[in-house]
Amino acid sequence: MSQTQCEPDFKVEVSHNHVDANDQLERTASRRNDLQGVRGIAIIAVLLFHFFPKTFPNGHVGVDQFFVLSGFLMSMISNRQKKFGHHEIASFYCRRVKRIAPSYLLVILLSLICSSFILPFHLQSFNLESAKLALNFVTNVAATNISRDYQNMVAKAEDLFTHTWSIAVEMQFYLIFPLIFVIYKILLGSIGMIFLAALCFTSAWYHFTLPPPEAFNLMQSRIWQFVLGISVNQLEGRRTDGKHRFESSFLHYVCLITVALVSFWIYPLDRAFTRF
Repeated sequence: MSQTQCEPDFKVEVSHNHVDANDQLERTASRRNDLQGVRGIAIIAVLLFHFFPKTFPNGHVGVDQFFVLSGFLMSMISNRQKKFGHHEIASFYCRRVKRIAPSYLLVILLSLICSSFILPFHLQSFNLESAKLALNFVTNVAATNISRDYQNMVAKAEDLFTHTWSIAVEMQFYLIFPLIFVIYKILLGSIGMIFLAALCFTSAWYHFTLPPPEAFNLMQSRIWQFVLGISVNQLEGRRTDGKHRFESSFLHYVCLITVALVSFWIYPLDRAFTRF
């Protein structure tokens, strides 16, 4: 067999090995106790908020924690790669689809099946439209319309796909993350951190100046949370000696305690801050 004939198989094997290595990085990152702690607090906070909204009025900030954590993990996994070129970007998108699509599509399918049995006909057609929005990852954009406002939809409990807004935000951010990360890597050092800070500030400005429905739902007003996670990971990577590792570990636990206190605080946070 000639060398030319062998090359396609070799490239496929290298590609599979590359994806497998990235999957291993993702599994390793997910085993960090501090990250698992943040994830656990966020999940419990959101569940308590939905079941006991008057007792845990701030549990919705668990979603904000997920966005920050997502940015941190994306940065960690991408930062451990030797380079971040076309193949790495393609691998990044493949991993995201592989990780999210199967369970996401299954939930949408099962929800549609259930809606045909438990909902009246006019709500079935409404949920079918909502399923289309969810499949296109634009539930959050539709939620800026007052008729599909998140709080109104949750109060009515008529739309089985209301909560897919957060997945839509995350998937939309995935589209621009490689560009953000590549620009940061090109700038390097302090200039790169200034770029992240400027991006964070601009998005936060949108978050605090847009009307609440847009501020809560749109991806551009949530970028600052993802970028905050990216920035924390990049700063953490610079602390390599024993003293800095201790300081970093201590800071992690302080952040965990702070996040828990905010999430489970019984007095509602100012709406001007939460935009909820």
